[in-house]
Amino acid sequence: MLAAACCGLLLSAQTVPSVNFGFTIDAATSNANFTNQSRNLGDGVKKAYWSFGDGNRAVTGAADGTHHQYARAASYEVCLKIYRYPTNSHDSVLVGSACRSLTIQQVCTAAFQWVDSMEGAKPTRFIKFYGYGQSNAGRVLEVCWKFGDGTDSCRTFTNSSIPDRYLLMMHRYQESGVYTACLRVKFDGGCVAEKCSTVTVPKIEADKDSCRAEMAVQSITATPLGRRFVAKPWSSLHKKPLRVCWTFGDGKDTCVEYTSTYTGDYWVEHRYAQNGRYEACVSIRYDGGCESRSCQAFTIEQPAPPPTSCEAGLNEVATNLASLERKFYVGLQANRRAEKICWKFGDGTDSCVVLSNPVNPQQLLVAHRYAAPGKYTVCIRVQYAEGCVAERCRPVEIRVPHNNICGGYMTDSLGDGNVIRFTATSIHGPNDEATGYLWSFGDGTSASGKEVKHAFGTPGTYTVCVSIKTREGCETKICKPITVAGNAQPQLTLAPNPVVNNLTAVFRSLVQQTVSVRIYNGTGVLIRSYTRSAVVGANTWTFELGSLQTGVYSMVVQSANQFATAIFFKQ
Repeated sequence: MLAAACCGLLLSAQTVPSVNFGFTIDAATSNANFTNQSRNLGDGVKKAYWSFGDGNRAVTGAADGTHHQYARAASYEVCLKIYRYPTNSHDSVLVGSACRSLTIQQVCTAAFQWVDSMEGAKPTRFIKFYGYGQSNAGRVLEVCWKFGDGTDSCRTFTNSSIPDRYLLMMHRYQESGVYTACLRVKFDGGCVAEKCSTVTVPKIEADKDSCRAEMAVQSITATPLGRRFVAKPWSSLHKKPLRVCWTFGDGKDTCVEYTSTYTGDYWVEHRYAQNGRYEACVSIRYDGGCESRSCQAFTIEQPAPPPTSCEAGLNEVATNLASLERKFYVGLQANRRAEKICWKFGDGTDSCVVLSNPVNPQQLLVAHRYAAPGKYTVCIRVQYAEGCVAERCRPVEIRVPHNNICGGYMTDSLGDGNVIRFTATSIHGPNDEATGYLWSFGDGTSASGKEVKHAFGTPGTYTVCVSIKTREGCETKICKPITVAGNAQPQLTLAPNPVVNNLTAVFRSLVQQTVSVRIYNGTGVLIRSYTRSAVVGANTWTFELGSLQTGVYSMVVQSANQFATAIFFKQ
């Protein structure tokens, strides 16, 4: 019934034509600010109801913003609903609602170790640094090293570059001693981690015949097929390079002469004709005659241009046009990564699916059973990574084999508290129309009208009926059990929390039906999926989670008209 509540409420455009509603989010860390952009909400007292996606809620003025502190880094869905309370009426009218996804990224760490770099059995002043960076805030944007001797090195990464051993660094100290080296890693989302440690550089004995040639290969952002080659000379007697020769692996080479007084860097740039695997080499001859050579293999991969379109396909599996059950499937754009699909079936029900990575083909197929013949519009909304959203709709017609039709159906949607909105739909012939709707709510009260609202006084299960009469004498009575939960009862509870091995979930179902149970990690990735049969009332299930890594997780229980979620922690 919760899923149907989204689309069964009155649209704001039907009550206040000039309504504008929505909100913006400012959340670089776990402190989130929400700015209410709703305007022109009509007369009467109005209130804004905020749901922050972590079980917490707030009520503000209709156009006021709010602030919320999240306890954990995770993905949340924030929703705003605005209700208007007309003068001399206790009933509320939904003016509008909006939901937006929010990811809190606040945890990142950095660490490193260092070892002496050995040449044969003799120690040198070259130190190898092995760094580690971890974050739930996103990809690495920048890595900076400070070696404690007045030199440092930074490297940045773009969308097209892939960090490969970006935390491995070798540095040559000119003198032995104790230095304070630091690693600083900046992540997408603003999280920055830094670690410092002391480094002891040993004393060495100079070897008059010792020299080395090392090199680094660097990308050139403005020239994807180009590379910068940097020579890293070293001589035990501090001799200067006089000649540096390069071979680039594509049949071309070059040599550069230097003076013994040159103090700059030793580098050249080269542009390749095409993608491929290459091996470049550097040969250095030092003042005094010592020579050394080294080579390095690398790959040239010019990135493909990013897609400019945002598309998705919506198709229906061929079926009998008189069948009430229809199946639909989504076609995704090949060069984008889809994250979420939301369905609207045109009869007041909807559903959303968070996709796995890679996508399971079964997640792209959905079956839906309509209550009666008619013409409907089914729509999808596909959310891709990096913010691209594609929407598609298509008509669905369920035909009847004759004109002698007499029937109908009802839909319900949950409003504020235990107020439920009921809508009756008459199924009749082309030359007939409904003339009356009479409701009984199972608690001794009744009402009339195609659409009514009713507040149940106490929790329980009620049999709600509607009788429909048409001009030509068609009479139909439809009844449906409605379960009203207590306000103090959460729909989904988890214990123990934190959990070590076995997690017990208690789900209070409003109807008897099959539900899906999904578990997501702190970054929103689906890691477990189950199917359970739920009865009306409390359902107790046990899940073995001993193999999960330590962290924060969320459990989602969902069906065609129910949705519940709760957070738990794995020790």
